[in-house]
Amino acid sequence: MILAYCNQKGGVGKSTTVYHHARAAILAGQSVLVIDADNKIYPASVVGFDHATGFGLLRAAPAAGAIIMSLVMTQLPPIRKAGKLLLIVVSGFGAATIVFGLSTSFWLSAVALAFTGAFDMVSMVIRGALVPMRTPDVMRGRVSAVERVFISSSNELGAAESGLTAQLFGPVLSVVGGGVGTLIVVVLVALGLPQLRQLDELKTEEG
Repeated sequence: MILAYCNQKGGVGKSTTVYHHARAAILAGQSVLVIDADNKIYPASVVGFDHATGFGLLRAAPAAGAIIMSLVMTQLPPIRKAGKLLLIVVSGFGAATIVFGLSTSFWLSAVALAFTGAFDMVSMVIRGALVPMRTPDVMRGRVSAVERVFISSSNELGAAESGLTAQLFGPVLSVVGGGVGTLIVVVLVALGLPQLRQLDELKTEEG
């Protein structure tokens, strides 16, 4: 038997109802699996903004930042020093994530999320051009396929990791840990791949 308790409004007793029903089922000898799919954990428990409008604004903030950055990029000259820029924007993404994780202000959280979207837009443009341009013709299809697998699964894996760490250590440490992990990866990549730091224009090796 599957029971689902759904309500977009917070504070109406969903968790309490689920707890008591699950406890009653356990006392009756049933095996119970409880899954909490509340996607408003940050607005409600950390930022203190348990309202559908606020949640919608936070959800839209990364997309808004990405749109603004994409419009800005259309007015800029072609990217130079792409390798260093990639490392910078990924670092910015990690830093903005840390700010969001530590913030208790709704508007600071929204701005931080907007910056994550803006930085991610630049990163996606560089990575989207870099992989096909720098991959040999005979390997381009296979490399693109592997890249697509990683891209399509990364969000789900990241969500699972974030949910697990939030359950174990709380939402703040989960988000801040993700931002710190991003910065650590940037440092390791910068040290381990000097050719990435030296990458200038986004063009094929023959070009």
